[in-house]
Amino acid sequence: MNFKKQKHLILFLIPTLGVVVFFNSITPFFVYDDIPLVVNNHNIKDFSYFKNIFNWLYIHNRPFAFFTLAINYKLSGLLAESYHMVNIALHIIASISAYLLSLKLVSSLPKNNILNIKQVEFSFIVSLIFLLHPLQTQPVNYIIQRMTILSAIGYMMGMFYYINGRNNMNYKTNLNKVIFNFILSLFFFLLGILSKQNVASFPLMILFFEILIFGLKTKNQKRLVLGVLMIFMFLIVYFISFSPVLVDAPNIPRISYLLSQLKVFTIYLRLFFLNKTLNLDHDVSLIYSFGANVIFYLLFLISYIYLAIISRKKNILYSFGLIWVLIALSVESSIIPIRDIIAEHRMYLPVFGLALVISLLFFELRNSVIRITISTTLLIILGVLSFNRNKVWESPLSIWTDAKNKSPNIARPYLGIGAAYMAEGKYDIASKAFESVLKYDSLNIEALNNLGQLNFLNGNQDKAIFFYQLALSLVPNDPITLLNIGQAWEHLGSYKQALKYFKKSEKFQPGNQLVHYNIGNIFLNTDNFQKAIKSYNESLRLGGEDKDLYFNLANCYYQIKDWDRAEKNYEKALLKDSLNISVLINLGNNYFQMGNLSKAEDFYKKVLNLEPGNKLARKNLYLIK
Repeated sequence: MNFKKQKHLILFLIPTLGVVVFFNSITPFFVYDDIPLVVNNHNIKDFSYFKNIFNWLYIHNRPFAFFTLAINYKLSGLLAESYHMVNIALHIIASISAYLLSLKLVSSLPKNNILNIKQVEFSFIVSLIFLLHPLQTQPVNYIIQRMTILSAIGYMMGMFYYINGRNNMNYKTNLNKVIFNFILSLFFFLLGILSKQNVASFPLMILFFEILIFGLKTKNQKRLVLGVLMIFMFLIVYFISFSPVLVDAPNIPRISYLLSQLKVFTIYLRLFFLNKTLNLDHDVSLIYSFGANVIFYLLFLISYIYLAIISRKKNILYSFGLIWVLIALSVESSIIPIRDIIAEHRMYLPVFGLALVISLLFFELRNSVIRITISTTLLIILGVLSFNRNKVWESPLSIWTDAKNKSPNIARPYLGIGAAYMAEGKYDIASKAFESVLKYDSLNIEALNNLGQLNFLNGNQDKAIFFYQLALSLVPNDPITLLNIGQAWEHLGSYKQALKYFKKSEKFQPGNQLVHYNIGNIFLNTDNFQKAIKSYNESLRLGGEDKDLYFNLANCYYQIKDWDRAEKNYEKALLKDSLNISVLINLGNNYFQMGNLSKAEDFYKKVLNLEPGNKLARKNLYLIK
């Protein structure tokens, strides 16, 4: 098979294998951070946010990643399966990027290297390790970590076009072609850094590549490379000037975070080779002092770097792959504290470097039959492990139960389990889970809020307020707690008290559509329909879209005899819940008021088909006849 046909076959096989292994990750669920960052994020529901050019300058907001989520929402609303499908497609694209980058790296090696002869086979193995490794399952299944996949695509394709430009320089190709490749490299770098800040290490990766592979032999080469690096560095500094990238976890000392990352690095490597302990929430404590354990982790890192240096004699790509891991981790595993000390999705991009190393080890086997047999066996094992790991992500309850079994002494898994049971209406089990959270973290306001919410749902408003007040005593200005306590007072009929808490919640979290929805409910219940309409419309503007919102808004228009707007909103409520008796009756009433008796009759009959004993529908139907 010739080179061109091989490449076409491979570009068919990568997507096919990706779909086969990851199709079971298409579930109807959003998990953990997916809820606030996707489900409740009004920015992705309104393209006006992305029309403002200044919003694209704040890289800590990751605008390109959220732009793709906005497109997702535009096409399919909050159908979780569609978001999972896009994540799978992006992972396949990232794996193809890994394949192309591997080809380009091999083309940069001396021509007498064995990999030049087997470059397609080598690059295919690299891409399949990247595609199928179980460490990659978290970014694929965890919808919001699409940003990790997008940043990796930008990073790898940026490197691909940069290396292509440098190779063209060596072949003394037309300068325009070289510049065009550098522009494409810059384009992908921008897509990457607008998806996630870890792409800030890109210039360092270029510099390492130059020193290791090309050596910057001529003055013109040095000048051009220096110019390109200065452009990348200028853009990074420019973006950082707009973004508070250094304040993600201000309570974690920088030195403690750095010392802890020495340990985390060893865990990442262990997870690559022994991935039985893959976990959404690892139990890793901060290291505050320089002790014997830190010396061990430091010696391990030094040994790793030494191995990267001496392996250069064997094959330059050994060094490149090993150092790739360190540079790719450098932003998230250095002196910039992040709330989560360890997260498996941070290994998504570094896996490419380790895939290079493993593939090189296969090519130490000169017997092609043995090499293909061993590599195929490994890839099948990786695929099966990833397929099985996807099953753990099939629901919020399953992934958090797995996390609890592996990290039984930390609070967050119990919080996730409680939320999952609460969503299923199993309030007693949920309550026990939230109480377990307080056992490990007595100051956890989310658990206190959820215990308050359980009592709220069970009709025990006084006890709900008790838990909300406990949460407020810990964080007095927490907008979620203020919203919750306002809802409890509203349910008790204390509208003035409720309104006070809703307005405080809005003060500390502007733009929460639920606040405006609840304020609208208070005005509706006090017959202040114009103010209620204003609040409900603001809730809609901020991304609110549930049945009750449209229904209540329609009721307000009905009360002020604006039949046309009432009809429009009743119809929208009906789209959300086509069998809702209240909506059907009120829409019938609205048509009755408009004088459209035939339509009113149709809706009353629909009610009687669903609920034959409905007296109101029978009465109204009798009036029509």
